[in-house]
Amino acid sequence: MRRKQTTLIVTSTLIFLLLTMSQLPAIQSVQNIHPEDANQGPPPVTDTDRDGIPDVWEQQFGEMWEAISIDGRQKTIQGMDYTNGSDGEYDPDGSTGLDLDMDNDGLQNVEEYCWPYLVVDCFTNRTGLTGEDPLDPEGGFRLYLDPTHSDTDGDGMPDGYEVQMCMENAGGLIEGRWSCPLFDPLNGSDGGEDYDEDGFDVDRDGTIESNEYYNNSAEYSYGVPLEWMTEIDGLWYDAIESDIDERYNDRWRGTDPLNPDSDFFRWSELGGLEYSPGGDEIPDGWEVYFGLNPHNKKDNLEDTDSDGWDLTNNGEVTRDLTTDIVNTCFVDGLIECGGEAFSNLEEYLVSEDNGDSIRGGLKTVLEGSLEDTLTLYDQTTQIKISNHDVRKLETFSGENDEFSLVYVGTKVGLSVFDMDTMDVENMLLPNGVEMNDMVVVQNSLGRGGVIMATTEGIYSMLLDNGGVLNGNVDHMPLGNMHVITNLLDSGGDTRLVTFGTDSGYVLEIKNSGALKENSENQLDESLFMELESSSAKLTSAVHVSVNGEPTLFLGTDKGLIKAETSNVQGALSTEWVFDQYNTNNLRNLTYEHEFNLYNVRTIVTDSTDGSETTHLWIGTGSGIHLLALSNNQLSHSGSLEHTSSEKMNDVYSILPLDNYVMVGAQGGSWKLIGGAAASFNQGAQESITGRVVSLAEVNVNDTTYLLGAVDPGRFSNIALIDPGNNDSDFDGIPDGWEYAYALDPTDPTDALLDPDADGLNLDGEQNSFFEQDWTNLDEFRYEPTTEQGYPGTDPRDPDTDGDGIPDGMEFFGFYYGMTEFDCHYIVEHDYVCDMMNNGAADSYLLSGGSDSPLDATNNDTDGDGMPDGWEIQNRRWVGTTYTGGNNWSLDPLRSDDALWDADGDGLSNICEFAWGQIYLEGLSGNLFETHGESAESVENNWFTLDPNNVDSDGDTLPDGWEALENNPNDPDGNSCYWSSDVKGINPLNGSDATGNPDGDGYDANHNGILEPDEQFNNYLEYHIRDTSFFNQNDSLTSTLPFGIYTQLWQHTHDNGEPVFTFGELSSVLLLNSQNEQDKGSANPISADSDNDGMPDGWEIWHARWDIVSNQWTLNPLTESDKYADADADGYSNWEEYNSIDPEYNEIHLQFSPKYYIKQSNTVSGFDTQVWGRITTNLSFGSFIDSEIKNSNGMSCDPNNPDSDGDGMLDGLEMLLTDWDSVDGIWTLNPLVAGDGDYDTDNDGLTDRQELSLVNDLPDNGIAHPPDAPVFYVDAEEQMPGTEISRVGNILNNTENRATLVKLDVIKWQTGEPPTLILETLRSITDPTHNDTDRDEMLDGYEYWFTEWDLEENRWSMNPLISNDIFLDLDDDSYDCDGDGEIAVYEIYSNLREWQARTYGKEAERYNVPANLGFYDYATDATIAFSEEEGLNPTQANERLYELFSGKLHNGFPVTQDRLNKINELDYNNFNNSLLGISDPTHPDSDSDGMPDGWEYCYSTYISDPIQVSRDGNIFTVESRWGLNPLNPLDVDYDVDEDGWYDRTVVDTPAPQGTWNNHIFTISGGQYGFDNVAIPFTNKMEFDNGTYPNVVDSDDDSQMKIREGTEELTLNYYQDMSLSDGREILKYGTNPLDNDTDWDMLPDWYEYSLAWNETLDNFSSQRYISVQWVDVGQPESLQKKPLKIEGMNIMRPDLSLAWFTLDPRDPTDALLDPDNDGDWDCSGVVCEYNEYSNFQEFYAITDDTYRSATLVRSLDLEWDGEQITEWWQFRKWLLHLGEDDEMTANYLKIYKRDSQDEMYAKIIQDNDDDFFVMDSADDVSICRGDWTDSYGLVSSSTILPDIGRGQYPFGWWVLDIDGDFTAEGTDPTNWDTDGDWMVDWYEVHNDENDGIRGDISAIRYDDRTL
Repeated sequence: MRRKQTTLIVTSTLIFLLLTMSQLPAIQSVQNIHPEDANQGPPPVTDTDRDGIPDVWEQQFGEMWEAISIDGRQKTIQGMDYTNGSDGEYDPDGSTGLDLDMDNDGLQNVEEYCWPYLVVDCFTNRTGLTGEDPLDPEGGFRLYLDPTHSDTDGDGMPDGYEVQMCMENAGGLIEGRWSCPLFDPLNGSDGGEDYDEDGFDVDRDGTIESNEYYNNSAEYSYGVPLEWMTEIDGLWYDAIESDIDERYNDRWRGTDPLNPDSDFFRWSELGGLEYSPGGDEIPDGWEVYFGLNPHNKKDNLEDTDSDGWDLTNNGEVTRDLTTDIVNTCFVDGLIECGGEAFSNLEEYLVSEDNGDSIRGGLKTVLEGSLEDTLTLYDQTTQIKISNHDVRKLETFSGENDEFSLVYVGTKVGLSVFDMDTMDVENMLLPNGVEMNDMVVVQNSLGRGGVIMATTEGIYSMLLDNGGVLNGNVDHMPLGNMHVITNLLDSGGDTRLVTFGTDSGYVLEIKNSGALKENSENQLDESLFMELESSSAKLTSAVHVSVNGEPTLFLGTDKGLIKAETSNVQGALSTEWVFDQYNTNNLRNLTYEHEFNLYNVRTIVTDSTDGSETTHLWIGTGSGIHLLALSNNQLSHSGSLEHTSSEKMNDVYSILPLDNYVMVGAQGGSWKLIGGAAASFNQGAQESITGRVVSLAEVNVNDTTYLLGAVDPGRFSNIALIDPGNNDSDFDGIPDGWEYAYALDPTDPTDALLDPDADGLNLDGEQNSFFEQDWTNLDEFRYEPTTEQGYPGTDPRDPDTDGDGIPDGMEFFGFYYGMTEFDCHYIVEHDYVCDMMNNGAADSYLLSGGSDSPLDATNNDTDGDGMPDGWEIQNRRWVGTTYTGGNNWSLDPLRSDDALWDADGDGLSNICEFAWGQIYLEGLSGNLFETHGESAESVENNWFTLDPNNVDSDGDTLPDGWEALENNPNDPDGNSCYWSSDVKGINPLNGSDATGNPDGDGYDANHNGILEPDEQFNNYLEYHIRDTSFFNQNDSLTSTLPFGIYTQLWQHTHDNGEPVFTFGELSSVLLLNSQNEQDKGSANPISADSDNDGMPDGWEIWHARWDIVSNQWTLNPLTESDKYADADADGYSNWEEYNSIDPEYNEIHLQFSPKYYIKQSNTVSGFDTQVWGRITTNLSFGSFIDSEIKNSNGMSCDPNNPDSDGDGMLDGLEMLLTDWDSVDGIWTLNPLVAGDGDYDTDNDGLTDRQELSLVNDLPDNGIAHPPDAPVFYVDAEEQMPGTEISRVGNILNNTENRATLVKLDVIKWQTGEPPTLILETLRSITDPTHNDTDRDEMLDGYEYWFTEWDLEENRWSMNPLISNDIFLDLDDDSYDCDGDGEIAVYEIYSNLREWQARTYGKEAERYNVPANLGFYDYATDATIAFSEEEGLNPTQANERLYELFSGKLHNGFPVTQDRLNKINELDYNNFNNSLLGISDPTHPDSDSDGMPDGWEYCYSTYISDPIQVSRDGNIFTVESRWGLNPLNPLDVDYDVDEDGWYDRTVVDTPAPQGTWNNHIFTISGGQYGFDNVAIPFTNKMEFDNGTYPNVVDSDDDSQMKIREGTEELTLNYYQDMSLSDGREILKYGTNPLDNDTDWDMLPDWYEYSLAWNETLDNFSSQRYISVQWVDVGQPESLQKKPLKIEGMNIMRPDLSLAWFTLDPRDPTDALLDPDNDGDWDCSGVVCEYNEYSNFQEFYAITDDTYRSATLVRSLDLEWDGEQITEWWQFRKWLLHLGEDDEMTANYLKIYKRDSQDEMYAKIIQDNDDDFFVMDSADDVSICRGDWTDSYGLVSSSTILPDIGRGQYPFGWWVLDIDGDFTAEGTDPTNWDTDGDWMVDWYEVHNDENDGIRGDISAIRYDDRTL
């Protein structure tokens, strides 16, 4: 299948190319003819099998052979068969199934025959023979592709591969045949070629030899298994079975020989394979050489050998993310760029080294040689020079060429190479110093010096005669010098000029080669300014004579400068010979080189006559230029240029020699024949490979050598960088670490170098040459000693952790050169300096140091915040003699030393260090914007802070104090920083004593300017601790230093001579926070040193000496005075100051009254608190009167209790003020006179009126007795001892702002006299609370409506006390419950009249719908006016006001007079604060004839419709107060709907009158003649004394209505027929007595049994009277209630009788209409004993209780009272409500349990004969042992559970009022229970047997018993 696929691929390609090629003209093609077909003509080509292929070709390749792979697999190759035509078939689609590609090379047999023709042309259009001519044209056979061997030409590439590569990439069709210049299957040489040049220079010699190729054959075979054999396995193409992915589908499996970077796939982030052509930027050959995958695009960013390094020390090595980042970082030389991994791409870039992959060093060739004489010298070769980075070459041969010395200047020093003896003597520069340029100054004998321009100035390595080193080195530290050259000889010592970036010097060299002391003269800065303006860097320089004028030529990377000068002193007049803007005279370059066009690399002098310089050779990036000094002509190009390589024209060095010039270039060295005056041409000379930056010539024993300094680039390439080896140069340091730290992973020698010079100097000289190196290898191997450290120090940085100590010094623990041994401490703070130092330094040095190592990767080993180096530099040993074991004042291994203070200046070591950092910031100019300190000012005026000096800047102010150790703004409390807010004081500046950084002081003259003598400056702030500055107020007489004088102390003696200074009375809190030498000083950066919220200057100015308490009233150093009140006005000192306008507040924190004093758990017990609800940021002082401001200053005066002189104490105004957000002003203000006209608490009184009560009576519109006391006096009389609680309430209402006054109250309570403010507070009402006495009545209400009560000798209302709430000034209260007493709840008191405006009736407020909130009487009245009279809201309110104001008091308009006074200051005052009250001075506020108290009594809110009868109309209103003392319309309401609403036109109302002692008297008018329905209105209720809110005032509507049919009850509810209105209007009964006629039969009982609706009376005729019959003989005659017919004894007949029970007539109680009493026939005649209606009701026959009159006469008692009423008597009889009720209540209807026999049972037995009983037809009427269906399904087996709401069966028959107790027996039924026995009989028997209830008239009994 694979063979078919590959054949198909090749064939498809051929067909495609055939179809796309141009059509050729028809040419007779060669034919193959079978011999039998030959027809004369020349002999035909024989084709036996007629397959189109000549027999001779088939016979040539007809040999069979056995292909055997190395793993033993084999395949027989049959060879061609000229007799079998099938092997020559062409089957491009594989449909025949024949094996037509015997050798598996991707070409079918016929294709191999036809090549280089395509099969489609092979037998038709072919113009020549197939195959190719033999390689040897003189002999040999024609070449054909071999169909039996896959690689005909044996070049390692199968025929089919080469054919496809030819046709797809490099070949072309010529006359129908393919020409393959690159991939020719018949040319075996192309397999060894590297067409894509992706091999690499393995030996870094500058040439890629054939053995370094990644040739075509290798590219094809990449990845092929060792056992692979094309003849067996096929082409190395497409996927194979062992693949786990599809990366090779339809492609060659090797690398691309025409693409140097043929990576084509990558693994995605999700792990899948994805096609990604474009390469990975690493050549295939490099990848293959180092075992990388040239197919995998992503392995370029992998770190195969894991040699990256965790630069950030975060525990992981980050990977490189993109090739762009890697390349950018590499090109720019950015080491810490991109990821931390040392990726394969980075390793490749190191190898490639930006084109500098050739090994650098000193290279030599024989002069005149063409090849093979190149020799390399570096530090790794057998003959070693100091370093491979060679930068300059000079030679010395002596006068007679007896010497062959080469001075090799390298990066690290000098190597003197004697090429005769092949000896090298090295002299290295100090570690870390690099050489940039070099000149040799020596005489003819060789004595002198090699002068080097280095990164650390100029070094001279001295030479003795013979030019050899003498071991001495001289140094002149001039900074980083780049270029050095000789100046023209001017006689005397040799002069040199050297140049750095921004400075340069002329210096002189002695004959000895030593640098002449103090000879250096700095060059004028103008030259460097010119360079800077052009961004030019110097590269070279020469000083020559031009036409007799000394001229300096300077080469730069931006062009060539010249200046005429003999000594390079003063301002140079420079001229650009050419520059980046003027390149017309330079050799032009192609675009890619144009940036090097003007870059001058070297300038070399030359002479045409061998004496004075006539020409300058100038090497630039564009080539050689020759400048003729005589005419300034610049020559280039032509014969001066290299003709074959532009790299050879990128010139770095030039060496003019005899008859030729050697040129060093980017591409190596080359020879230019000729000289300065000769014609030139390019000469033959073996090249020194690499970028040659310096050249020299040496003759050794008549053999001339050319020498070149080859720049290695960034990397030496001594060792080959290997991505599979983490230490390519085997120097013990991983490649990635070296790369990360700018070392060279290809240099095996750099491990032992110390380029950052962080080793040790162990001698006393402490020069730059170390005795102990800290090498790169040491740096790599370093392990930290603290947790904060990390492995490895930085070889680029001598001080990895930046602590000021070199890494090596920290590792070895040797700090000799950093330690000051001359000064030390003897005892605490006793500091001694002795230049002899008692041998301390020598002792230390001789001992090898007595210190311990520190962590070189942690700048603070002990973690105390101070760098180790600072601690070492500033440490001082302690003791009298240094022993090596002494303690130190600073110790980098002790963290506790951070808080030590060796010099005792109050500034800890840690802070001294921090201030040192501030000094450095200042020097850097970083404090200018933040602190206004320029770098120049710091440099000129500041001192460094010395942790061993108390006053580092010498201004009498200790460092610690100046550093603000007590700075409250310092979060650490140790002043380790300098806030940008603090300017004007620091311990580094000695001129700040007169500064005033906190801006405090006091504007004593109130001119708005704080003048110097009003300032509290730094000097005063410190020295206040022990000095009084009284009388130091005159500049002429002041004795203070620095010209200081002050006004601040001028009033401190006003009250007496002070005994102590402010500082001497500093608070303990302040003193404890200060250092000993600072105690009692102020804080210079805080305007408030004691942090008490009052500026120091203000406190000093207002301070007075209190001679009583022997202390200051104010002290800027004592925080406790904050809460004192010097003037006893209730306004603390703190508040007095902070009343100031916040704009002028020096503290800028808080202000009064928004902030106030409160108690806290602080040391002082107090703190300040914000008044949370106040939103303004304006203080009292924001509104200060100008006069007060100009006379007293901008704040309240702590020495004056009334700062504004308005008669109100400052503290009182503060406590009682409020912010009026509308007007934007404080209602009371101690800095504004005459204020107080606001009514802050909206109580109807202005603040001033409230405060006037101290001395004034209420001015409320009525006259008061002149001797009436003020409210306070009356309050103490009426409620003594309440003043303290009242004052407390006022203070409590200040929202916790009265802390200090509350403390006065406590003292007052303990017996101390009240303070001034307390005397005031107890006399006033609270203007911040509308109810001072908390009696729920507004202060204004009490004030305006009070009167002096002469009888009670008190104010009727007093806003200072609460016991007036139950007073009823207008005496309008009502006995609501009619008990003859007005209880507390019935009093319509002052309070309740007030509450009318809020709640209406407070007790009923919760019955008002919640959505209405508080629904007051006024609102209700105005709504009534609107809805019932049609008034709009305004009119309704006016009506309400008129009703209130229009009342007369005994004919006088007293109310109107009050209102006039109330509204005197505010016309709307009453409406705003009092409208809606019920008038406490008048009994009928709405003048509706119903007293306010009566209306209040029965006032309820009614949501449902209310019947209204007015003006002959009846209508409804709803949602009203049923009775409202402010609503006159409520007279017409029938709120309880107890009127006669079912009256018809024929119903005549009952007569109207009054009941008195149960006697009715007609009186007054009659109701109800104008309407059918008659509402019983509130006014009618009032007139009749009924309850207007109760339907039935006497509660006699006890009867129940039962609705239903027969046994089924459907509804059962109360019958309200006896409502108040109906009793009066319809029945004529007394609505206030439920027993109108007092007959002990309740009205409801009589009504229920007797009312006759038809006749409208209580009588009716009924057949109810029993007809008794005589039974027995006359002598034993008895009367029985029977009827006898024959033998039948039947029920008696009943006769018609009147039944009357009139509740108005007591006489009917004694009637017996049913005649069911008893006949007593024991006498002569039978006498009838009546069983009266009265007896029936109680079921009694005992004559003792025969009537109500008798009962009342018996003095019976119930519940402790004499029985006079029916309900009492009934309870007494039945024991209702008593414990034995269940057994004593003989009228109980229901049966409780199975044992209970006392229950009702009424049966209609339907028996016709007394003696014949038939229970079958019995009908149960009432059964107490059954449960009725009403409430529960009827069941004869279930007893009624009364507690669960069940009913006995038929209970309603006996029970009128629903209490399950029968209303006695039925007065209309002789046999209530139907058992044939009259009621009297059963009741009487029951009474006589002593047990009531065992025989019952309401329980059917078996008559047989």
